[in-house]
Amino acid sequence: MGPWLCVLGAVFTDKPIIQPLTPLLWLGHMHARKPQCREVTRLFAALSTGILELEKFYSHLDFKFVSEARFFPHITSFNVDAEHEVRFSYEGYADPDGKSNKAVFVANTQDDRKIVVKFTEVYNNKAHSLLAAKGLAPPLLACDRSTFSNFIVVVMGYVDGKQLFHKYPHATPSDVLDKVSKALRILHSSDLGCGKVGEGEYPADINLVDIKWPEGVSPGGLLQFEYDNQMLRRLGLRE
Repeated sequence: MGPWLCVLGAVFTDKPIIQPLTPLLWLGHMHARKPQCREVTRLFAALSTGILELEKFYSHLDFKFVSEARFFPHITSFNVDAEHEVRFSYEGYADPDGKSNKAVFVANTQDDRKIVVKFTEVYNNKAHSLLAAKGLAPPLLACDRSTFSNFIVVVMGYVDGKQLFHKYPHATPSDVLDKVSKALRILHSSDLGCGKVGEGEYPADINLVDIKWPEGVSPGGLLQFEYDNQMLRRLGLRE
């Protein structure tokens, strides 16, 4: 791409996953900028070493045996406390169709309990715990930042159910609306939505195509009570 360089890495699970490993680096007129020259030199040295190590690794790999673990994250345990580790094995994606493109998986623990394991960059464990205590969310078993990445590993109980719009395509039952309304009251009483109201932000990749949000909601915009209330009213008015 002209005088610009970017290095990307890819893995193949059930589909290719590609992520940039470096920002765009400018390669022009480096002789006049020593720090930039050193940065690019270190990058090429790292690439050279990495390529040799990969070639060595794959040259001795037995391709006759392919572990199903390659389809899932390498994290296979969580800690309940300092002395109690629970191991688990992945069963599959929480969304079996794979349409959500979210890193959310169904797994089984060593004592044969079904759980959900989610990987996310931000998570409000306080809001989850408040709702779980009232039976309005599955129990939160663990919520810790991975030591290997910037992602938070969230482990919760499994609920066998369907999305609201699939189970009730035409109208939302009153008892469901009552539970959603109760959940909002609990969160709002603690100044919470999906995050702290007035401080928490909507995701930068918020779905603006399939969901009709209240006016004022935008990528990176601040959470507000009224947006939650408007969405609740829309849930009750749909036909």
